[in-house]
Amino acid sequence: MTNALLSDALISGVRSVDNEHHLQVSLLAAVRRAIAEDAAQPGLEDLLNRFVDFTKLHFASEAALMRLYQYAQSDAHVREHDRTLDQLEALRADWLAGRVKLTLDRMDRLSEWINDHIASADRAFGRYLVRLGVGPG
Repeated sequence: MTNALLSDALISGVRSVDNEHHLQVSLLAAVRRAIAEDAAQPGLEDLLNRFVDFTKLHFASEAALMRLYQYAQSDAHVREHDRTLDQLEALRADWLAGRVKLTLDRMDRLSEWINDHIASADRAFGRYLVRLGVGPG
């Protein structure tokens, strides 16, 4: 799969998962651009909501695949997702309440976490699925 936002190191080998990663990374990039352009709160709020809500769906999708294919590392993987979702929800709530600012630095750290997670945990899961024949389809 050729993907401008996902380097080869971030390709899991399972098309549906890679497509979700592409959308997740694209949504985060849109949030980052809005922050860089000092977008008005309603537009930024919409983008942040899309990113957080899609991330929830993506993590649920991965968890369902892990259960379906009995992935041995699923508990640790899902715990990592849960921690991240808790942090995203707290960030969103704190920002909406005016307790914190959304900054490029915060988004860069989040992007780094996503890239690291995809390159390690998600790629390992992708290799497992490919070995089972789930593959790129």
